[in-house]
Amino acid sequence: MRYSTLVLALAASLPTSLAFSETFPVVAWSSHRSGALDHLRFISATPSSADVFSKLLFEHDVCEYDAVIMVDQPGLHSSDLRALSPSSAIATRLQDSPSSVQLPYVRPAPATDSLKHLADKIAQLCGAQRLTFSVGAAAAAAAATEKTLDSGSGSKHVLCLSMPAVTGSASARKRSVAEHEVRLASELERIERAFPRHLVIFAGSRRQDDDSTPAPTPSAHAGGILAHYQLLTPALITGLLLAFFVLIPIVLFGVSALASIESPLRVQPPKGFNADEKKNQ
Repeated sequence: MRYSTLVLALAASLPTSLAFSETFPVVAWSSHRSGALDHLRFISATPSSADVFSKLLFEHDVCEYDAVIMVDQPGLHSSDLRALSPSSAIATRLQDSPSSVQLPYVRPAPATDSLKHLADKIAQLCGAQRLTFSVGAAAAAAAATEKTLDSGSGSKHVLCLSMPAVTGSASARKRSVAEHEVRLASELERIERAFPRHLVIFAGSRRQDDDSTPAPTPSAHAGGILAHYQLLTPALITGLLLAFFVLIPIVLFGVSALASIESPLRVQPPKGFNADEKKNQ
């Protein structure tokens, strides 16, 4: 029974443990309780970015925040965020915020649903000022941004922060993401002081070189059938596990139990009994 329960738990966790190559993570948190973030916890496992941003920004009153902060980092994967230390600034904010959500596998939508286009829509909807700057910019740009924030206190703002793209090997990505996270934490701390009531959305996106370089078209026989079709889907793997580790053992146990049943012993006649004499009498 314990073994079957373990197998069922493993099979149920397969869809969530698989890697999705064409997805990016989205994490968000707010300074005050947010119904939109709470509702996003029940969204599908691999939602589209259009659905996520629509529920997050337009189905609820986004204009109640003093600042909506959108952080975009091209090439970011969910594994990069999982590699961060539990004591990192992002992990701490997600844990300590009144409302937060973590969506590791979000499918990209058309360019019209990117963070930049959404920032324009929110700025127009709320009559907010839209600011764009890079995380870890030069000192002069940082000073100019600081001056703009100080002069705009008390009004609505939509802040778009762009971060360097994440590339390279696993170790290089881990080191790069950790360095970028420290810079982002410094920028967020400064912005949060200027806008105590805020909503932060941190999302990955496709790198520009991925969008500009067309994918090569495979030949008809390149890579065989596995290059064109996905044979082992999560549902098929789950079914195979259930069949081989639950159903087949139950059937074999039943057959073995039936085969072990023996017929009752035949009653032996008493000693000295003669069937012919009994018949003649």
